[in-house]
Amino acid sequence: MRIFDGHNDLLFRLWDSGDQDGMAFLSSDGQGHVDLARARSGGFAGGLFAVFADNPEFELALASTDASAAPLSMDGIGPISQSYATTVCRAQIAIAHRIFEARPDALRICTSTQHIEQAMSDGAVACVLHVEGLEMIDDPEAQLPGLYDRGVRSIGPVWSRPNRFGHGVPFRYPAHPDTGPGLSAAGFELVEMCQQMGILVDVAHMNAAGIADVASVARKPFVSSHAGVHALCPASRNHTDRQLRTIARSGGLVGIVLNTDFIRPDGRADPDTDLSVFVAHIRHVIDLAGIEAVALGSDFDGGPVANDLPDCGALPRLVRQMEAGGLTGGEIEAVCHGNWRRVLSDTID
Repeated sequence: MRIFDGHNDLLFRLWDSGDQDGMAFLSSDGQGHVDLARARSGGFAGGLFAVFADNPEFELALASTDASAAPLSMDGIGPISQSYATTVCRAQIAIAHRIFEARPDALRICTSTQHIEQAMSDGAVACVLHVEGLEMIDDPEAQLPGLYDRGVRSIGPVWSRPNRFGHGVPFRYPAHPDTGPGLSAAGFELVEMCQQMGILVDVAHMNAAGIADVASVARKPFVSSHAGVHALCPASRNHTDRQLRTIARSGGLVGIVLNTDFIRPDGRADPDTDLSVFVAHIRHVIDLAGIEAVALGSDFDGGPVANDLPDCGALPRLVRQMEAGGLTGGEIEAVCHGNWRRVLSDTID
């Protein structure tokens, strides 16, 4: 089964390790969750590849937190500077282009669904560039075309911190995603520009007010690329049933994340997590909002995973678990790749 995945942090991992040419991906060194050999063996045929500027204090706090013993709850993640975000995100976009230029048989930057289909047909990993938290620009009208020209076709206006476009949802457990104000005036303008240009809008790290604001002006489908179901895991980053229906009404979808701390009912990053727990989130969205409203959004290379799903090479195990959970062949195809391809066709083409 071919998988088109809604979110991974491979480019951040390569940048963070100093691998400017992406050799770890091409040589399949076995580090992290995604590389070429494991992608091919696991059916990982493409996805949205995030570029992201982290908060150093968040990374330090994360490293010192035993999330396997206690749920992840972190407030007060502050804004980052435009200059820092620009440097980091441009470097990650450059890594993707270097891999593409060196090995188009291995990975291709895709800017349309036709490109995605061709890459998947040819056996190359289809890479749709996504910016997670848009701190790198302050004037969308002047600067967004430059990102578009570099291949960006998906944007999350905010990460889990405030910026000029809105307020990201803080990491809290247990907590409701209604944590503060939504989009700023600049945020509304950004969403409108994305719709005009053919850039997918991602609300994965938005709070409740922000998602409602996006829905109020959406003329095209919008998505949550990597999240879980709040009714099953009451983390602030997960979506309530009302939010799931709102996203589905736009024609969009939720990519179910494979991070254990956003899937387990206890909010812990316990690697001893049965894959049936992930399928329960998929089933919940199907029962609530329909089969077209759900897909996969792994967050590979961005968070803790289960022992039984340690990397993209193990994705066939998740497919078998979906079969065991009663999903039909057609439903599994929709979750694994069909729904993402439909949404992208409706937004970026």
